[in-house]
Amino acid sequence: MNLPIRWIGKETLFTGWCGALVGPALRRWGGRPVNRHAPSGAVGELTQLIAREPEFWLALSPEGTRRRLPCWRSGFYHLTRGLKVPLGLAYVDFTSRTVGISEFVDLTGNVAADMQRIVAACAGRRGLHPELENVIALDAAATTATATPAPPATPTH
Repeated sequence: MNLPIRWIGKETLFTGWCGALVGPALRRWGGRPVNRHAPSGAVGELTQLIAREPEFWLALSPEGTRRRLPCWRSGFYHLTRGLKVPLGLAYVDFTSRTVGISEFVDLTGNVAADMQRIVAACAGRRGLHPELENVIALDAAATTATATPAPPATPTH
């Protein structure tokens, strides 16, 4: 596809003894460190990182990758709104053995309506371990209120 690959990893991969050993290679391969414990938050840091790049396609799994969670994490929602970019709804469906992007969604800030659209796009798709699937919803605080308006767009390169 001839796209410059960029990916994010926790900052500890790029610092300390691990960073000294593999950090330079990780950066050459498109790796960008994100401090998940920064006061500005990982979403704010990632928003700034992406805004500085001429191109940046980012794939995130809103579900927990290590254990089942009661709902999706909301960072993808806030990041997409903050950058004023469409959200591509990608999937891996083990039932049909297919991978793809079902659609691109412009999030409105109406969290409940936006999540209903995401639920509809994901309907019928199953992962390798369906018993571990999370409910497609954000936490109660995020769904009872309308999301904050996106900041003005930053000029792109």
